[in-house]
Amino acid sequence: MSSAASSSLLAPPSAAIRFRGYELGFAALGLVSGAALLLRGSDAARGAVEAFAGTALYVFLLGATARFESPRAQARGRLAVNYLFCLWFYGASTRIALALGIPTVDAGLLAFDEACFRRTPAFALEAGQTSGLTELLSGCYLSYLVYLHVVLGHALTRPAGDMARLSRLLFAGFFAGFIGYLLVPALGPGAAFPERFTAPLTGGVLASLNASVIARGAAALGSFPSLHVLNTLLLLEYDRHVCPLRFQLMLVPAVGLAFSTLYLRQHYAADVLAAAVLFLVLRRGTAR
Repeated sequence: MSSAASSSLLAPPSAAIRFRGYELGFAALGLVSGAALLLRGSDAARGAVEAFAGTALYVFLLGATARFESPRAQARGRLAVNYLFCLWFYGASTRIALALGIPTVDAGLLAFDEACFRRTPAFALEAGQTSGLTELLSGCYLSYLVYLHVVLGHALTRPAGDMARLSRLLFAGFFAGFIGYLLVPALGPGAAFPERFTAPLTGGVLASLNASVIARGAAALGSFPSLHVLNTLLLLEYDRHVCPLRFQLMLVPAVGLAFSTLYLRQHYAADVLAAAVLFLVLRRGTAR
């Protein structure tokens, strides 16, 4: 862990908080989004108020963590506050993109896939669609949510340094994903081109649960990049150092998850490739 990170974790409770790079990024993301919404006029005023209020609350709560008594308590509070910001902005990103009138880029992502692979994988994989495979891959897709919260919960019991390591990886991933959601909003092949598929996906309990989670909790314009893939890779990188057993257990589900994003018609190949490239960049950057 870097000396800067160590000094921030060991600061006395009365000290002012020293913001990390991803925290400055989150704050800037909220403020720039709010300012852009204000410029859109009265129709986007409600979104601007949400963006400014959410960002102000985030900064206030981050500052409050500096008053916790121990470095470990500070690290726990900081991890929780950043995760809450991600939960909020994940849902808000679609509202912001729609209010700003940013056009979707599904046609461009589809064209990229066709230039590289002749057909986007979601279309090509329909020929091998079965109920059993849909059920299995729906479980893999859902494993991201389970894995994310297991790692977060376990990290809260770890030393402050491990919480800082996870935060550097995971929240950098969320920040990169949110930038993509706002600048490259896309629905995904299943929602953008339903007429290109000959039959709906069918499965069992897991498939139904996955469809319900996507319908209720997903960012509708959050296709590029695939945060499922990016954050799973970042969680694996964390576990490789902190929890090798969990790392080994999650390797196979992680491969299935990456495949499921294409099979379940949620993402283009471009989304998954972007996630892989971002992982390599963030892994190198956070290591420094």
